[in-house]
Amino acid sequence: MTIVGFDGSPDALSAIREGTLDATILQPAVKIAVLAVDEADRLIKTGTTGLPERQWVPCELVTRQNVDEFGAFQRTKPKQAGE
Repeated sequence: MTIVGFDGSPDALSAIREGTLDATILQPAVKIAVLAVDEADRLIKTGTTGLPERQWVPCELVTRQNVDEFGAFQRTKPKQAGE
């Protein structure tokens, strides 16, 4: 049986390291928050974000093989070649 979560929280990362969770899907909350603030600032200053209302922010699969590349709700190390 494979056990997977969806949040990429520090608890999920710890569980992966401990072997009690096989993987989690990290929705990059830090990146999404930064984008939202940048777009709000642009909207206030210029009256438009210049971007579509719906935007794509890819999630990432965190496993035992790459768990050390992630921290609290974000990737902390650059992707390796081929990822």
